[in-house]
Amino acid sequence: MATSARRFSNVSNGALSVVDQGVCSLSNFLTVLLLSRSLSADGFGSYVLIFNAVLICASVQHAIVTGPLRWTGAPRMREGAYVGGQLHLQAAALAVEVPLFALALAWCVADRSLVVAAVASMVAIQLHEFVRSICVTALEMRRVLRLDVVTHALRIGGLVWLWQGGHLSVTSALVTITLATLVALPLLPRGAVADPMRSTMRRNWRLGRWILADALAFTLSTRAYLYGVALWSSKVDAGGLGAAQTIVGAANVMIAGLVVAAIPVAKLKLEAVGYDAWLRWWVTTGAVVGSVGGLVYWAIAQLAEPILGFVYPHENVALVPIVAIMALGAWIDALNTVVASATWTVEKPSVNVVGKTLSALFMAAWAYPAIEHFGITGAAIGLAVTPAIWLAVNIVYVLSGALGRSGVEPLRKSAGIAA
Repeated sequence: MATSARRFSNVSNGALSVVDQGVCSLSNFLTVLLLSRSLSADGFGSYVLIFNAVLICASVQHAIVTGPLRWTGAPRMREGAYVGGQLHLQAAALAVEVPLFALALAWCVADRSLVVAAVASMVAIQLHEFVRSICVTALEMRRVLRLDVVTHALRIGGLVWLWQGGHLSVTSALVTITLATLVALPLLPRGAVADPMRSTMRRNWRLGRWILADALAFTLSTRAYLYGVALWSSKVDAGGLGAAQTIVGAANVMIAGLVVAAIPVAKLKLEAVGYDAWLRWWVTTGAVVGSVGGLVYWAIAQLAEPILGFVYPHENVALVPIVAIMALGAWIDALNTVVASATWTVEKPSVNVVGKTLSALFMAAWAYPAIEHFGITGAAIGLAVTPAIWLAVNIVYVLSGALGRSGVEPLRKSAGIAA
């Protein structure tokens, strides 16, 4: 009975995670739809570049706080001191990020109100993600779903209200996103005694240093293409590439929901049951992600033209093959995410850093000549080759036997993994 209950809980959490990611995906899709139809092509390009910078800051948060929390925190989520320590570390990270982000934006953007709105959105999004990470790691997927439904309903409702009144701009959109996202504030943990900051940082840094290196290499391998297109082509083309990414990203978020729900379950299976249960869990997850993702991305590639006509009303004919190329890359990335997540749950992250470092070197060599000669098509090809490099490196790593029983069981039994 207990086994059946656990299986039902795993399936239920997975289903709720997919629904939740679908809510987030729909909201992101509608946000881009409203902005692309309300702003000029140049204005939409500005929004894409600024929000991309907000996401780059979020990757730093993931490296220092929420990543280590999700990968290793499941066994300690009942400890108030552990959760409180993570909150203090999140506050410290924001204290460093805010002035640096504000200075960087002020150097690039002349509009002071736009800078303030962008900084506020960065802070609100990180606090919201912290709450989500706490809930996901504790397998409280119903709470996550309720939070995201309220957040995104407020976001889209506010954007629609601004659009109908003719007041939708980059600044007002960022302010609306900020206000909607702040509904997570009442759910922040408070009142509990916290682990010392130093011990929390030291514990997180064991994985965080690898996640940070991974995030930096990921940024150079992927997000940097948008700025390359803006620099070597135009801001309008950067907006077009951003629109194509949004279309594919709508499916990315839903597919990622399967993996997000699988991570804490895999960690608990490894520690409580053993290697065989952990391995079966990841094989099953990989089969589901590969098959479901294949169908979804194939459909996106086939329907690229009508979807683009609906989402991006500016010149979009040239973007049709871009969406197909990026859909292929997204499917490869989905497969890689399963393998990479398995390595993270056994605290063997270095291979992912190797793959992303190689892809960053590829981007450095490819980006300028590709964008200069082929425009955003060259950038899209680079974005598809990048996850292929990651997957190839990870497959070589798996075939070497590093994720075999002899490589995983000693780590499971060590004191370090249970800490």
